Amino acid sequence: RNLKVVVIDDGSTDHTAEVLAQRFPDVAVLRGNGDLWWTGATALGVAYVLDRCDSGDFVLTLNNDTTVGPEYVQTLVQVALDEGRRAVVGSVAVDSRDGDTIADGGPYVNWLTAKSGSRNVGQSLREVVDAGVTTTRPDFLPGRGTLIPVKCIRAVGNFDATRLPQYAADYEFSTRAARAGCHLVMS
Repeated sequence: RNLKVVVIDDGSTDHTAEVLAQRFPDVAVLRGNGDLWWTGATALGVAYVLDRCDSGDFVLTLNNDTTVGPEYVQTLVQVALDEGRRAVVGSVAVDSRDGDTIADGGPYVNWLTAKSGSRNVGQSLREVVDAGVTTTRPDFLPGRGTLIPVKCIRAVGNFDATRLPQYAADYEFSTRAARAGCHLVMS
């Protein structure tokens, strides 16, 4: 209920900003010139929010191709609250074709063996949840649907658009967050 939506329009040519202004006048639209890439756009949105939020608030990053259900935000916030507001909470990704096959259930890496992957990939989300698994503890988090406490962002800084303009900035950010004492949880 207490949401503020911020859209980064990074040089689109389809009149995104105008359509949003007409259909959703409460949405803040920040414009780029097409050179922001994922990290620059995310960092711009985070910086905008940090100037306008309270220390107990959260920032939720969502990619433009992400779809979520009606209880999505409430679920992520509840997980964060259950973790004492010290958790960065990522979202399990499912295949859009069936809405149930897990595509990313929480990235992990074993640095000694160089083996990596994601938990529960290829399994049915319904079956995993029915078996009692509602969260996992990943080694890092993707940014395509991640709830971050404002206090965590202020402690570790924003996403690094200079060094990592498109890929891995989400993993790098969540690694910094974990080193600063924030729990990483995939919900």
